[in-house]
Amino acid sequence: MFLGLQTIEILKMQALDLDGKPLSISAQFVFRIADSFSASFKTDNLNKFLYNQGKSALRAVAVKYPYHLKNQSSPGDCLSRQSLTIDQHLVDVFQKSVDFIGVKIESFQLTSVDLQKDNN
Repeated sequence: MFLGLQTIEILKMQALDLDGKPLSISAQFVFRIADSFSASFKTDNLNKFLYNQGKSALRAVAVKYPYHLKNQSSPGDCLSRQSLTIDQHLVDVFQKSVDFIGVKIESFQLTSVDLQKDNN
C-alpha cells in the first residue's frame, strides 16, 4: 500500500447549488494514508470508497453556496469563483467521513463548476 500523497479526480458530476440551480462539477482531492491497517481492513476498495465519499462531500458542500453572488462586488463565497473557504469546507466535510479508515485529506479543490443548460 502506497503511503505517499495520492490524487483522485471527480469528473463532471451533477449537484445543486444553494439556490437549487443544477450544476456540473468537477474536483480533485489529495490524500495520504495515515493508518495503513485501518485503510486496508475497513474497506474492500479504498479508492472506490474515497471516490464515493468525495462525491458525497462535494454534493453536501455545493448546496451550501450559490453558483454566483447576486452582486459580484459584494463579499462572500460562491462556487463560480475560486474560494479557499469552500476548499476548506470540502476538506472538513470529507475528512469527517473518512477518519475511521485512517486517511488524511490534504486538499480538495473544485476544478470546474458550470450551470447546466435548461432543456425546456
